[in-house]
Amino acid sequence: MKENLEFKNLREMYEEMPPDKRPEDILIDGKSIFEQPKTPAQIEIIKTSYRLVEDHLKKLNVENKPFDQKRIVFLPQKLVMNAGEYHDGDFFAVDESSEANLGTIVHELIHAQSAEWRNYDEEEVEKFLKENNKSVKSGFHRHSNFKTINEGITEKIAREIVNNNPDEYDKLKPLFEGRMEQALAERERKFRDEILPNKIKQREQEIAEDKERFEKLKQELTKEITEIDQEIFEAKTEREKELLTKIKENYERRLKEDPLEIGKIFDPVEHAHKVQELKIQGIKDDYNFTPHGMTSYDFNIEIINSLVEGIAKYNLRTSNNESELDHEKEKVWQDLQKAYFAGNTMYLRKIDETFGKGFLRHIDKLHQLLHEKEQGIFLEEIKSKVESI
Repeated sequence: MKENLEFKNLREMYEEMPPDKRPEDILIDGKSIFEQPKTPAQIEIIKTSYRLVEDHLKKLNVENKPFDQKRIVFLPQKLVMNAGEYHDGDFFAVDESSEANLGTIVHELIHAQSAEWRNYDEEEVEKFLKENNKSVKSGFHRHSNFKTINEGITEKIAREIVNNNPDEYDKLKPLFEGRMEQALAERERKFRDEILPNKIKQREQEIAEDKERFEKLKQELTKEITEIDQEIFEAKTEREKELLTKIKENYERRLKEDPLEIGKIFDPVEHAHKVQELKIQGIKDDYNFTPHGMTSYDFNIEIINSLVEGIAKYNLRTSNNESELDHEKEKVWQDLQKAYFAGNTMYLRKIDETFGKGFLRHIDKLHQLLHEKEQGIFLEEIKSKVESI
């Protein structure tokens, strides 16, 4: 018998699911997530995405394996942390407010097509997942390995597919008429009733903790000042008095500082408002089918572009190939995609061969959410290496 499992969001549910449960055991309003109703527009955008990905695979001469469309689910905003979430070999979910985001659905379908289990029939997949209570790798991503590269390749393919098929937007847009207003209203409600109150509470807690730290520091500084006053009184030379007085002035200055400045607190409320603005604009872009709205994984794509160019230059230099660089870059990109869909991680050895031993592992340690400054430093490093090849 199915039983409802409580969870805050889909990712938490998936990671903390009991051993004897599968995703289809999760109920929303009394129905399994795989039985959630889809609107005609949602059904059509899935079909369109599937066809576009299938066409791309044909051009690569990569075998396409059917992906059961019941495993593509549209869920309420509160359950999905990102626009789309691919949960390895099981299924992928799309935030209902991103239902018109063709790029997101194409992106997640590419993940699905690159999964290791695509080499098996559906019964074998179900048996594997049930016996092991886990999913298997997708593309080059196995656990935490090659995540940066994996997402970069996935998104680069997705953008090429979407940008090469602008006519599909005109066909889909009328199907979602009137839905944008509903999505915007729901996002505003979620922000007002759930996100903002939580962020305000988080901010208040951080301020309280920071003030507590400041009070302790204030006591320590006051004690230090008292001791220094005694040392100044007992000082034997003017030079010693001068140095001690400067130390005392520094302590007194720190006593007057704003405790929030000392703590350098990141303001989650301000950040939440900025994210809300981006989300609102994203929803508008989705329902207006704006191709340039695809901005996820920009950092990852820049890395992939640099890797492709570097490997292409290395191939031309070491093989005395007289091909044009652009032609060789296209060939490398095609080969990289084929290796990605086949899960052929051996191909990634070309990265160390081109950029130096250990460079692949260096990339592997990167994370999508690196600070912007750190991202810039790494991109400068990799581009410098490409220029030197």
